[in-house]
Amino acid sequence: MHEAYHGLEQFKDKPLTNIRAIGLVVFGVAHLITYADSGIRTVTDLVGKRVAVGSPGSGTFANAERVFRTLGVWDKITRIPLLGAQAGEAMADGKADAFFWTGPEPDRVTMEAATKKPVRAIDIYTPVGKTDFFKQYPYFARYVFPANSYKGITEDTSTVGVPVIWYANKDVAPALIQKMVAAAYGKEGNAHMMNVHAGSKDMVPQKALQGVTFPLHKGAEEYWKAAGIQFPEAIRSK
Repeated sequence: MHEAYHGLEQFKDKPLTNIRAIGLVVFGVAHLITYADSGIRTVTDLVGKRVAVGSPGSGTFANAERVFRTLGVWDKITRIPLLGAQAGEAMADGKADAFFWTGPEPDRVTMEAATKKPVRAIDIYTPVGKTDFFKQYPYFARYVFPANSYKGITEDTSTVGVPVIWYANKDVAPALIQKMVAAAYGKEGNAHMMNVHAGSKDMVPQKALQGVTFPLHKGAEEYWKAAGIQFPEAIRSK
C-alpha cells in the first residue's frame, strides 16, 4: 500500500492515489526460523543454505527479497519457493535449512515446526538497522519475539515486520468508515478479533496508526482525533 500510494517499485509512474488508510489490523512479523541445532545463528550463516522464502509474487517473497538483498545474501542462498505450511514442512523434513514467513505472531507454521524439535528465531532487526533499510522501506518496523513465544526461543529476539493496514477507497462515506472503526476497534470488536486470531492483540486504538505511511480516510481521521490519538501531519486526510 505504501508503494502503491507513493508510486514506488512496481507502481512507479502509476500510483494508486485513491486509497486511504483506516488502521492497523495485525502485524505481519518476519519469522526467520531454523532449528536450534542447525548451527545457524545469524543471517550471514544462511550463506550457502537452503531457505524457503515464499512463492514469487507473495508478500512473504517480496519481504524476504527486501531483507536478504539489503543484507547481501539474497543471491548467496538456495531459494526454495515454498510458502507457509509447505515451508515449515520442508524444514521439518530436512529439505530446507530455514524458512522466512511473514505472518502474525503467534504463527501456526512456526508452532508446528517447533513440535518436531526446538526452533530458533534469527535476529533480523540488528543487522538491517546498520543499513539504510528503514529509510528505503519506512513501512517496516521493529518487532520482538518474547522469550518462550515458541518452543526453543529462550530469549527475546528482535526482528522486523510489516503492519497490515486496513484501507478503503477515498470516496466511501466518512460516516460509514467511522461506524466500521468504532465496531472493529472498540472493546467488543477487539475481543471478537482476538477470538479469530491472537495476532489481533495489536488492533487497539493506541497502536492503530502504527505503520501507516499514506493519508487516512476522512472518517477514520475524525474517529482517531475524537479518541485522542495523535498522528503526524503526513498522514492527515486529503
